[in-house]
Amino acid sequence: MKVQGKIFSVVAVLGVAVIVTGAIGLASMNSLNAQMDRLDSLDQQAYFAERLNGAITAVNASNRGITSARNAEESADYLNEIKKNLETLNQSVADWRGVVAAEDMPLFETMARDVGAYGALRLELAEFGAREGAAAGMARLKEPDVRANRQALQKSLSENIDKVRGALDPLRAEKAANYTTAFWTMLASAALALLVGVGIAIWIGTAKMARPMTRVASALKQMADGNLAVATEPKPGNDEIGDLWRTTERFRVALAEADQLKREQEATEAARAAQRRQLMHQVASDFERAVGGIVQGVSAAANQLEASARAMAHSAESTSGQLVTVASASEEASANVQTVASAAEELSASVGEIGRQVMESARIATSAEGSAQQTSSKVERLSVAATRIGDIVGLITTIAEQTNLLALNATIEAARAGEAGRGFAVVAQEVKNLATQTSKATNEIAGQVAEIQTSTTESATAIGAISAVIKDLNGIATAIAGAVRQQDAATQEIARNVQEASRGTGQVTESIETVSRAASDASAASGQVLSAARELSRQSDLLGSEVNKILSTIRAA
Repeated sequence: MKVQGKIFSVVAVLGVAVIVTGAIGLASMNSLNAQMDRLDSLDQQAYFAERLNGAITAVNASNRGITSARNAEESADYLNEIKKNLETLNQSVADWRGVVAAEDMPLFETMARDVGAYGALRLELAEFGAREGAAAGMARLKEPDVRANRQALQKSLSENIDKVRGALDPLRAEKAANYTTAFWTMLASAALALLVGVGIAIWIGTAKMARPMTRVASALKQMADGNLAVATEPKPGNDEIGDLWRTTERFRVALAEADQLKREQEATEAARAAQRRQLMHQVASDFERAVGGIVQGVSAAANQLEASARAMAHSAESTSGQLVTVASASEEASANVQTVASAAEELSASVGEIGRQVMESARIATSAEGSAQQTSSKVERLSVAATRIGDIVGLITTIAEQTNLLALNATIEAARAGEAGRGFAVVAQEVKNLATQTSKATNEIAGQVAEIQTSTTESATAIGAISAVIKDLNGIATAIAGAVRQQDAATQEIARNVQEASRGTGQVTESIETVSRAASDASAASGQVLSAARELSRQSDLLGSEVNKILSTIRAA
């Protein structure tokens, strides 16, 4: 049964209790109303009897007044009073008849006949006394039939009055007793109905609402504390609490799957990070062995080239200063030029090898960049999974808000029920507190999901930085390749100059001037070779520094 149905059940029980109490009160009121009608009838009969008795007394007094009248005028006045009192007498009988119960009517009719006979006789006596005189009237009053008539009326009137009094006192006592009985009956029925209603309300609120909600809250708290093996309700009902149990179970399963996925992703990420670090160290080592050897070769070749240039300059100076030994100097210069040519060819070969190694470094950097992009794609999938978890948390927040709304509705209904709904208000408040705790727990989970998303974003940023470094490394390798190509061109230029010097030494034997010019050319060429050798040495040092930076960056990643 839904929570709304449970609340309606309690209201229905209280309604039935109110109806039963009202029915008992209505029956008691009907009984009291009948007794009040009977009392009212008896009170009216007593009033009419009193008025009838007063009219009889007045008629008797007027009859005696006629017997003592001093003249005809006084007799006429008394006669008029008698007629007036007889009218009151007859009216009292008629009014009394209207309130007499059916079972009392025979006794009343006897009295009514006696009243009629009494009135007719008293009118006759009054007219006789007024006509015959006071003495005759007095004599007539003392006759036996007059006394018998008066006694018969007094008897029937007394019987009716006694009947009224005899019924009035017990009826009043019965009314008081019935009122007391009705009062205590209504009070007891109301108390019993209240106890039954409150008992059922407490039972429904405790056994059907509060305790299940407490178990749900305990399960959610344990789940929030990280205990995903908490036991849920095996057979939840079809009410809102059952829906909470089913939602809690789905939430627990989702959290367990998310936790398992998180552990798997952490393990995968750790393995990938270790593999990536190992790969970076391997790349750095290979690059260091390849490029480092090339740099050392370039540096050695540059040093050798510089030494050769110095030797060539010294030879040119010796040739210019010792024209006397032109032949021998020419032969020595030719030999030196051949040496320089050989060194230039070796330098050109070394520079070509440097270019090839640099291109291989660029290819490795491009491969590392592709691996970084694959890692970034996987991190993005991790972020999407975290977003899905956030969506599940949003669904739980929506359910908590609906539970809060139901608690608010229950609080409103409890407020409408007044005092009887106070227990429902407490239950509704507990439901509302539970919904608030559920909302807080989902907010904490949402915060954890946000931290996961932040971590994945930072990982993506770091991978992007690594990709940028690798791109920079690729650019540096390209720049090095350009520099090597320039060095290759310079080396070829040196070779050509050496060839020119070789041809000049072949012409030394022709003339001193030719030897002098050749010596000057050799001196200039040696200066250029020396400058190129120094530049090559500087660039080889710069290349070594850049290689060290690249290796440091790769190892740090």
